Parts: sequence; C-alpha cells; structure tokens
Amino acid sequence: MDDTEKPATSTRTDAADPLAAWIPSAEERYDMIEVAAYHIAERSGFKTSPHDCWAAAEEQINLIFALRESKKKLQTLVDTALDAVVMMDAEGMITGWNRQAERIFGWQRDEITGRPIHETIIPVRHREGHVRGLKHFLASGEGPVMNRMIETDAMHRDGHEFPVELAIALVITGGKPEFSAFIRDITERKRAEAELREMATTDFLTGLSNRRHFIARLTEELARLQRLDQSRAAVLMLDLDHFKPTTPTDTPPATPCSGILRR
Repeated sequence: MDDTEKPATSTRTDAADPLAAWIPSAEERYDMIEVAAYHIAERSGFKTSPHDCWAAAEEQINLIFALRESKKKLQTLVDTALDAVVMMDAEGMITGWNRQAERIFGWQRDEITGRPIHETIIPVRHREGHVRGLKHFLASGEGPVMNRMIETDAMHRDGHEFPVELAIALVITGGKPEFSAFIRDITERKRAEAELREMATTDFLTGLSNRRHFIARLTEELARLQRLDQSRAAVLMLDLDHFKPTTPTDTPPATPCSGILRR
C-alpha cells in the first residue's frame, strides 16, 4: 500500500455525508470562524465590537462540531443496539433505520428511508388503523400504544409476518414531533412459549391432552355456562382399564401403544 492509499474505514453514515468524517485543520477552522464573525457583525449593523463578534463566532463553530460529534456517537449507539430502532416523522415517513432493523425486516437503510412506514413493515390488516391512530395522536396528543410495551405483528420485506415486541417514544425536534420505535423480534420466544404450553397440557407418552388441560377446559366451559345463564352440561370420560401397567414410563412417544391411542 503506497502513501496515497488509505484503508476503507468510513461508515455508511460517512458515505452518505462526505463532511461527516471531515476534521478541519487549524487554518480551516480559523477561516470558518472569520466568516461567521463577519456575518455576526453584518447582522448587528457592524455595531458589535470585533472581539465580541469573534467570540460569538468561535462559540458557534465549536457548538457545530460538538453537535456533529454527539450525533456520531448517538448513531453508533443506535447501530449497535440489540433492538431494531425505527424512526418516523409526523407524516409517517421513515427517517431512521439501524442495522438490527435491516436484519429483522430485510430492508437496507438507504432503500427504506423516506418511504411510508405503513406500506413497508406494517401488515396490511393493520395499516388503516395505523394511519388513523397517527392522525388522532397528532390532533389530540393521545395514543394507546405510546410509551408502553406492546406485542403485535410486523411484516418482513418478503411479505411474511412475525411477532414483535414494540415500544414507541415521542421526541420533539425543531418543534416537530418524531417517533422512535424500539422493536424486538420475539419469534423464538413465542415458539418456546408454545412448546412449554404443549408440554404442560399434553401427555408425553401418548401426545393426548392431560389432566391439567382437562381442568383448564372444564373451567372455561363452566365460565361460559355461567355467562349464558345455563346450569347443565355433559361430560364424557373414557377410562382404559389396566393400561398403565403395559406402558412403562421410559417408553418413548413413538410406540405401538401410543400409536393405538393416537388413532
């Protein structure tokens, strides 16, 4: 590698904004302050002293670069977050999209930024409700999903839906509302919960519903009868005599006995 070659270390943010990685030299910084000081003096009708104009200009330039550095740090935190971070403006357009959002939704940041959120990651059946809810919040400041954790469905780029955990926060920027959504794919958690429920309500040997499942269903039916103001119900129970001695506890699910019961 010769002296003119440099390793590619810039981030996608730097590529989108060529000035993001620019660090001015002392001379360039001096020129920036000088230009800013002139504009400050011009706005005051050249009534402010040169010393005060220079001090105000220097403070402005320092603030600009401090804000830029703060923005870069914030973007790094967002990009390395474990949750997907999706930002939206008051018109429902996507303004922010981190790497985790790319992973779970299948959209690259530059592909989805500026597109309506309800046309990209919200399932079709929820889109009308989203648009209506956004209008209601902007008009009243009230929304049932704001500042709390909810579970709902989201849509991948390829069209399939998956369960997510979602929290939305409101941020006022320049007097305008913006929304930040923190989204987590809970597909694996839902699958594990379903497996645990099946294990808790299903007999391991036969695959049939067990006593716990029977009691739960019976409780539901009694509650339903009470709602319908009925006092009678039929319960049919089947008992297989001498079945337990023929089925050892270490028998795996796929056995002749279990096959008979399943049929």
